[in-house]
Amino acid sequence: MKAESQHLKDKFLQFLETEKRYSQHTVENYSKDIDDLESFCVPKK
Repeated sequence: MKAESQHLKDKFLQFLETEKRYSQHTVENYSKDIDDLESFCVPKK
């Protein structure tokens, strides 16, 4: 994951934890889903 994308992902996950007060389990699953989406969208070289 590119540095900018990783930064945005980290900020989003932090938002879910602090502002939305989602459980750690939920945040971890969001993180995995984001990684899966990136793998699907970004072609492998």
